[in-house]
Amino acid sequence: MKYKRIISLIMTFVMLISVSANAEEISAVLRVNTAENTTVGDNFTVKVELSESIIAGGEFTLKYDKDIVEVVSGEASEEFKAKGISYQINKDYDENLCYFTFFNAENVRFEGAFAEFTFKALKEGEAEFTINNVSISDYDLNELKIDVKSGKIKIGGNESSSESTSESSSESTSESSSESTSENGSEISGGFIYGDVNCDGTVNVKDAVTVMKKVLDVTFIMPIENKTKDWLQYADMSGDKILGADDAALIFKKSYDENEKIRQ
Repeated sequence: MKYKRIISLIMTFVMLISVSANAEEISAVLRVNTAENTTVGDNFTVKVELSESIIAGGEFTLKYDKDIVEVVSGEASEEFKAKGISYQINKDYDENLCYFTFFNAENVRFEGAFAEFTFKALKEGEAEFTINNVSISDYDLNELKIDVKSGKIKIGGNESSSESTSESSSESTSESSSESTSENGSEISGGFIYGDVNCDGTVNVKDAVTVMKKVLDVTFIMPIENKTKDWLQYADMSGDKILGADDAALIFKKSYDENEKIRQ
C-alpha cells in the first residue's frame, strides 16, 4: 500500500493521543543555537534545542532568509535519534522553511538538540533564524507552554566579523484566514479547512491521528462532526467518499510537506 509506512507511524502515535479539554500547561524553552559569526562561502550549523522536558509528540518550523543563506542539509541530532522517536524533516525552499515533526508511543525525557541544519552563507549581512508553528505535548496531550528563542549570525566578507550575536525572544503566533487558502496552504470551503478535523485552524499530525482514531473506532466523535453535518468532505482527503487510513496518511504527509495536495 502506498502509504503503508506512514499509516503505521500514525497508528503508533494514536496510542499516545487522548482528547483532553483541561490539558495542563508545562513550560519549556525552545531555542536556536548557532555560531556568533561566519564568512561568505562557509557552511555553518544551526541547532534547535529544547530545555529538559517530558515529550511524546509535536512539530515546529525553522524560518530563514534564503537571500542570505541556503540550507544544505537537515537531520535529527544523534541524541534525538538515540531516543528512538519517529520523525520527519522537510525543507520548503520557496517558503524559506524547514519543517520538523515527531511522535512516540510513550513519554520520553529529553534535553538537547532536536535537529541540526547545515546552512551556507551566501552574502554579507545578518541572518536570523526563527521558530514558528510550535506544538509539543506529552503522552497525555499536556501541551508545553513554549518560550521561543530565535537566533542570529553575522556574515562577513573576507574578514571575519568580530561582532557577537544576540538571541531575541519571539512568541510564535497563528492567524486564521477567511480566504480560500489557509496560512499553511490548505484549501478552505464553507468556513472549514480540508484536513483540519480537530478544528484548531491548521492541518497537522494531530488531525491525522484524529482521523485514524475514527477509522479504528466508529463511535469516536471528531470535533469536525460537531461543527457540520458535511464533516466527511473535510476528512475524506482521497475523495473516495469513505473515511480510511489513506486519508490519515494524506493528512500526515501534509503536516510536514507544504507541497502535498490533500484534496485529490
